[in-house]
Amino acid sequence: MWSTAGELANLLQCCNSSEAPGEAEFRVVHLSIDDMDRHLPHADDSPVTPNTLTSRQQSLRERIRLPKLRRYPVPVGCSPDDPEELRREELLSCFQDFVMELHQGVHMTQLTANQEYSDIHCQVFENLQTLKVDQGSGCMIEFPLAAVSKVYRIVKNDDKWLGHSSIAPLPLPTNPEHIVVVEFMRRKLAFVFRDVVTAQRFLMCMELLTRSAQEQAGSGLSGACARAEEVLRGLQGHVRHPPSQRRGGVDAIGADGPPAGPRIR
Repeated sequence: MWSTAGELANLLQCCNSSEAPGEAEFRVVHLSIDDMDRHLPHADDSPVTPNTLTSRQQSLRERIRLPKLRRYPVPVGCSPDDPEELRREELLSCFQDFVMELHQGVHMTQLTANQEYSDIHCQVFENLQTLKVDQGSGCMIEFPLAAVSKVYRIVKNDDKWLGHSSIAPLPLPTNPEHIVVVEFMRRKLAFVFRDVVTAQRFLMCMELLTRSAQEQAGSGLSGACARAEEVLRGLQGHVRHPPSQRRGGVDAIGADGPPAGPRIR
């Protein structure tokens, strides 16, 4: 169902770098005038292809794996009737190409909350955990991909909108703009695409990238918890009761169990 722009005024409450840092879900990096020429991207960036990868880039590409999902999307060029192994292989190749392009950096168009268009440069860090958005004004914003709550697509036709969360085709209006929204808890990034195929690819691969980041962050947290449990078990083996609770060098435990007090588990 089509909606007017006024009814969806809160849909594009995108990042505002002027907010208090304590309330932000991102990190803002301000560049000095001396730094801008060194850090800002250039329009003549050559695309990355598998045949032009350096050894370091090739190592990064080989580390890119699909996240664990119950169902995987069907990549462009494949049919749902194709063997699952073939579809998975094509999806991985498409995902790797997308991540390598984003790692090098891509120029994109952002739609702001007041419906203005802004040229930005996006780049994902080598750890595949952080998306850097360069606004070209000496201000770079770093977004943690693990904090993404959802990714979805909407279609804008003049002042009307049609929301759609899947990559299935939509009825094409006369003057469509495909908007892919990357949503955080309190922030949104809206990227503008002129054709549906490019928008679908960005939506599909960005969903895979955020799932991978969340999976990686979760495994890191699980590893930290496991190490903490090992430390606690080691401490538990060295706990000694006070001498008043010992008899003949043996810890005294009454009939009602161990003495009351804090225990290390």
